Amino acid sequence: MLRSFECLVSGLYSEWEDLLMPSLKPREKAYFQSICDRTATDTDVARSLRELSRFLAEKFGRGVIVLIDEYESPNNDAYDLGYFEEVRSLYPHL
Repeated sequence: MLRSFECLVSGLYSEWEDLLMPSLKPREKAYFQSICDRTATDTDVARSLRELSRFLAEKFGRGVIVLIDEYESPNNDAYDLGYFEEVRSLYPHL
């Protein structure tokens, strides 16, 4: 699931790369590039949407709303492929 998410987020970061990179600090640029290149740690990938939202908010000076379509898809796939209980343990509220 995380690898699929990593691919999705890498594509999103790549779409915003030309606009955002010039305004980022050196450490932020390294983080941003690691997401684009898919070399980021799992922890960095997990927080990548929050960070992209922050980068966009700072660039444009306004709040950012992230809309996620088909958020349940990874859970459905886990159920279909027989590893739902492993995924479920990640979400104690399920």
